[in-house]
Amino acid sequence: SSGINAEYGDFRKVVQLAQENKCLFLITKYLEQLSINGKNRFVAEMLCNLYIEEEMKPELLRFIQSNELVNHRALGKKLEHHERSDFRKIGSRMTYKSGDIQKAIDQAYKENDYITLCELVGLSKNKVKVLKFINELIEKKLDMFSVIVMANMGELG
Repeated sequence: SSGINAEYGDFRKVVQLAQENKCLFLITKYLEQLSINGKNRFVAEMLCNLYIEEEMKPELLRFIQSNELVNHRALGKKLEHHERSDFRKIGSRMTYKSGDIQKAIDQAYKENDYITLCELVGLSKNKVKVLKFINELIEKKLDMFSVIVMANMGELG
């Protein structure tokens, strides 16, 4: 801990020391303050990694929404294989934001994430994808009304 205090002015050294000692979570507030005060991609990446590793979903979502330095492509790739489905769903939305709509749709299909699928299929403006999506809902005996009701009740998303 004395090493971290001695290196307080150089945030990269602070983060490196915290990572080496497996105590990155101890400097969360420090990193959050740096992200507010500066425009640094390194800090943004470290915070995203921290929120993912510690499974701090509300903090991750808040940070993604409020920080333009988040690398959506890298974040989507990192979350694609996360053990928790709610983090994988965030990953498919990040993949979409990075511009890879087809991959995001494929990820959402894989997760049965109908809310994201509704958004992505509609945004894709691809009639084949829309018809495939509707056919899948029919095969699963779901209609759009059911999907919307379940989503609002929290059963799908």
